[in-house]
Amino acid sequence: MCAGSWLYADMGEHRKNSKNDQRDLDADERADRADDREVELAAREGRVEAREAAQEDRKDKEHEILAAAEVRDEQADARDDDADGRDSVADLHSFLHDQAYGANIQARRSAALDRSSSKSDRNSSSDDRSKLTSDDTDE
Repeated sequence: MCAGSWLYADMGEHRKNSKNDQRDLDADERADRADDREVELAAREGRVEAREAAQEDRKDKEHEILAAAEVRDEQADARDDDADGRDSVADLHSFLHDQAYGANIQARRSAALDRSSSKSDRNSSSDDRSKLTSDDTDE
């Protein structure tokens, strides 16, 4: 073997080792990037699960608010019906018996107070419902 061929053989071996080393580095780098992607994917999945849980909690709160508003509306309707009934009786009594004027005023005052409470409840339940829609637009 001549001196030049030994040099070329050594350089060829060096290139092979260099290529193998580069392949090993590329494989390690790809594995590191894959690991990084897996970590990022796990973090993203965690954020999605947290967001879904928050949305579910918000939905539960919305249902509670709507149910409470519905109960207040039903109570207001019942008070309105009672007030209308008392008002009718007071009107009829006033029409038939003019002497009991003081008792009629009291019955009408009670009916008016019930109507005022009903209106307040309706306004509160309406405010609750509007807060639900304003919360959705804030986010």
